[in-house]
Amino acid sequence: MNRHAAKYSALYPDDDAEKIARMAKQAVDARFVDGGTGLFAGAAGTTDPGAAGAELGAFHYFREDIEGRASFAWLTNSAADDSFLGVNLGARVQTPSRVAPFAGLGVFGGYSEFSEVADSDGIDNDDNGFIDERGEEKESVDGALGAVYPELGVHFWLTSHIRLTAAASYYVTTKGRDYDHWMYGVSLGYLGR
Repeated sequence: MNRHAAKYSALYPDDDAEKIARMAKQAVDARFVDGGTGLFAGAAGTTDPGAAGAELGAFHYFREDIEGRASFAWLTNSAADDSFLGVNLGARVQTPSRVAPFAGLGVFGGYSEFSEVADSDGIDNDDNGFIDERGEEKESVDGALGAVYPELGVHFWLTSHIRLTAAASYYVTTKGRDYDHWMYGVSLGYLGR
């Protein structure tokens, strides 16, 4: 039994003032997350440079104020002119409250394999005997993107199982400072026990 359950498992007191005080305290207390694991889905984006992302993953509370998370993620970046599929890992420190501000650190690692349109380069790129036919593509180009990011945000516990999260992260990428960018996102999570 976690500390939240132990504290609030007793019956409400008969005294109305004590009962209201306990209910008010319980309404803002989110120590019930201690030891819990859940799933989440989220999306993020920014405009300078244009970037967007989505992720689907899981989170775990090691303590009532420390969360770890892992997800499969997709990130597109207009400066890199590419989209990447990969993994997002992170940790957050937060208040054990229903409205829980947090600070965190995360890493993203993604990979991309794409083909480039080559219908005007004067080369028979697909070896079919025709040069520069409509829709001709060059061989696949492989690419990778890594990023480290600090983040700030807030969780809103709508119920003891459902949370809404808003966050801002600054991606410092392996492509260089011209590719670094802010990401602003939201996610919806479900906490099991």
